[in-house]
Amino acid sequence: SIEGHDSSTYKRLKELKQHQKINHFPGNAAICTKIHLNMFNEDSKYILRSFEMPRDEQYLKNYVKRHPEAKFVAKNVYNRGVGVVDVEEIDDRDPDEFFQVFLDKPFLIDGHAFDMGVFVLITSLDPLRIYRYDLDHLMRFCPEPYHPFDQKKRSSYVVADDHMDAHETKG
Repeated sequence: SIEGHDSSTYKRLKELKQHQKINHFPGNAAICTKIHLNMFNEDSKYILRSFEMPRDEQYLKNYVKRHPEAKFVAKNVYNRGVGVVDVEEIDDRDPDEFFQVFLDKPFLIDGHAFDMGVFVLITSLDPLRIYRYDLDHLMRFCPEPYHPFDQKKRSSYVVADDHMDAHETKG
């Protein structure tokens, strides 16, 4: 259950006074953080499988048996230290780190890997009511071209602080 992942949050919610409010809905980590989004949607064909060590060690071993050629992206829940690793490099060294299956044929724009964000406001869960901000969106591109791929050249597949803005990629 989600409660087991951050029991301190639920303890604090139980201690709220009647006049106190929160600025997010309980359990939003399940849809807002990468590791939780994947953990609770393991069978999704749209979300790449990820593994949290040591909890998912057996799942990872089974996955590697079925996909021996697989590479993984080591990710930190705080978006630090992202990089492609081989399965032999995976261990349980950092409790804030998880490993996601590497997508070896990503969609590229002008030869660059990218990420994008669309900002929304959720005002109700039942009924679900979501508003998208008209002008608030983000597209960030890696500063180096993706091909030829080299997993040691992180700036070709990890959008970092030195990313290119969308207008820089136009010819």
